[in-house]
Amino acid sequence: MAPGTASDAATASPTPDGIVARPAGPSDLGDAARVLVAAFPREFHLLFSSRQRTAEEVIHHLLCCDYAEGRGIWVAWDGERTIGAMLLESPPQFRQRHTWRLALHVAWRHVGLRGLPRLALVLLLPRYAPQPGEVYVRAIGVTPPYRGRGAGTLLLRCAEDWGRQHHKKWLGLHVNSGNARAHALYRRMGYADRGCRLSLLMWLTLRQRGSRYMTKPLRNTRG
Repeated sequence: MAPGTASDAATASPTPDGIVARPAGPSDLGDAARVLVAAFPREFHLLFSSRQRTAEEVIHHLLCCDYAEGRGIWVAWDGERTIGAMLLESPPQFRQRHTWRLALHVAWRHVGLRGLPRLALVLLLPRYAPQPGEVYVRAIGVTPPYRGRGAGTLLLRCAEDWGRQHHKKWLGLHVNSGNARAHALYRRMGYADRGCRLSLLMWLTLRQRGSRYMTKPLRNTRG
């Protein structure tokens, strides 16, 4: 896959070693699925165990359904491969479906009867609904071997630029309360803590106490 273009483009300056970020197109969705599964192994193991290929196929299918033509997805590229992906939600431009019909399709095609209890737990995990004027980072991940090279920061810059272009007021995201590295990155980029949401279900399923909600105001120039 080579870098391309997409509508609603918002890109950021490349990193010193040549990593670029850009809006995804339809041909990028498979790579975006692969990156997300690799970036969140614990979460996907809950539902798919060690069936990584199955997880990638399911996420690819969900992305195709929820992000028509790749709209709302950005990818980071190091010149050879896709190493990062970001999913945005910001109605009315980016609005995901997340229907029960889609969940049942996943259960029937990929999970099976033995996995239905785990699927039910996943569907019951807390879910955030973006507010008017918010650009919500639904997910952002970088393939583990390529972390620390600026791909995640670059993707977040793209989210900021897109938000300003569309006159949004702030960026919002949730970060695992135990992920000190990600929390520190967001703080350095100007995000502020707005509260911690504890979840017994997240602790029972993922051994995570909960998540921190963080926001960053979108001004005319980068802060």
